[in-house]
Amino acid sequence: MFFRVPNMFPYTKLYMSDILISRNTTKGAIDILSKIMKRAHYLAKGFEGNYSAKMALALRQAWSEAKSTSRRVTIELKSNRKSKTWIAAIVGTHPVYKFERKFINPIAWGQFDWDLGNGIYEVCEAGKRYFIRVASGDWRRISESEVA
Repeated sequence: MFFRVPNMFPYTKLYMSDILISRNTTKGAIDILSKIMKRAHYLAKGFEGNYSAKMALALRQAWSEAKSTSRRVTIELKSNRKSKTWIAAIVGTHPVYKFERKFINPIAWGQFDWDLGNGIYEVCEAGKRYFIRVASGDWRRISESEVA
């Protein structure tokens, strides 16, 4: 069984067997599928046109991202009401603030999951700040002296 995306990609097929959830599916697999669907909705908001065509394109892109993220890391952080939770990529030095930062958006608005590629990041988790290095699909905490 397949669906054909109307008017946009006449020869592209999306097979249901790619996204079939069986009775034996573990909770981890369902969480992954949930994250892929959330990412697809987030991507579809930025597209224009028919909603079903937007979702088809967004799902295709979300699935390709999920399959090609072997060198990327998804980090889930804790938060509380009193302090903010964020992640910023360290992109250089700054004369006043020590490090030049580029703030990273979470996977979906209102969530505390970030998808990170290789690099050095500053993390603020419920008010506690620390640095991490992401390399080859794994991450570890590092000290401030290792960042410079």
